[in-house]
Amino acid sequence: MNKRIITGILVVLFLSLSVVPVALADEDTSGKTPLVLEQSTPADNAYGVATDATITLTFSKNIVNMAVADNNRTQFTLKENGGDELAIDVFLADDQVDREKRNDAIITPLEPLKEDTDYELVVNKELSSKSGVTLAEDLVIHFSTKEEKSGLSSISAGTIVLAAVAVLALVRRRKKA
Repeated sequence: MNKRIITGILVVLFLSLSVVPVALADEDTSGKTPLVLEQSTPADNAYGVATDATITLTFSKNIVNMAVADNNRTQFTLKENGGDELAIDVFLADDQVDREKRNDAIITPLEPLKEDTDYELVVNKELSSKSGVTLAEDLVIHFSTKEEKSGLSSISAGTIVLAAVAVLALVRRRKKA
């Protein structure tokens, strides 16, 4: 009995986690894979971001090469949610000197962020890689200097509900047997 319940719970948890949307790059009509954001610090929808934070974005391809760097520096906009645009510095390393940073953009607000404020960083779809591919669409990263809200995330709550339903179904089936 215990093995069946545990197996059922594990199956439900696995299935519920596997339906979480995953950002995968679709191929465009040219057959080249579009440029994709691989990592963002702070992450999208992050809370408690420091007022002196810098934003680091790591893309799937080289965005700092001198052939595209000048254009790419102009493709980032930071603004308060629904508000004013902030002055920023966009640092793109020299890929001939620091090859490890060829996929990274570091955005630094020229003035500290405000406390208890929501922000959005927009990356224009015209951001281009050395090979000429661009983002499939504009990219928006939301973050906040507000402290994180308490409570369960919708994914966590959904996983708990699915697990509870699976356990109840297994217990009922066991009682009928």
